[in-house]
Amino acid sequence: MKTLAGILQSILENVFHIPLALGAIQNRLEDTSRVIQPVCDEIENELTNQPVVNIDETGYPHNKSVAWLWVFVTNSFALFTIRASRGSQVIRSVL
Repeated sequence: MKTLAGILQSILENVFHIPLALGAIQNRLEDTSRVIQPVCDEIENELTNQPVVNIDETGYPHNKSVAWLWVFVTNSFALFTIRASRGSQVIRSVL
C-alpha cells in the first residue's frame, strides 16, 4: 500500500514531470495538517448544531494497515476524518 505522500509523489512525477522527494511531500502534508487543524476542530464542533448529518465510512490504507475514512456531510459542509475503527463509537465521539 502506498501512503498519501507516495501517491502524490507518483502523480507529480508521472503527470506533471516534477520530481520531488518523498520526505518533502510528507513535510508539506504535516505542515498543512497543522495549519488547518483549528478549522477542522471548528467544523467538527458545528456538527452537533446541524439538523441532519449524513455519515459514511470506507476502508483507507493508513500506516501499513487499514483504517477507516469517515465522512460527515451536512447541507453546508463536510468533515473527513481517519479513525482506527468503523464502530459506532466513532460516531459518538465525533458528534
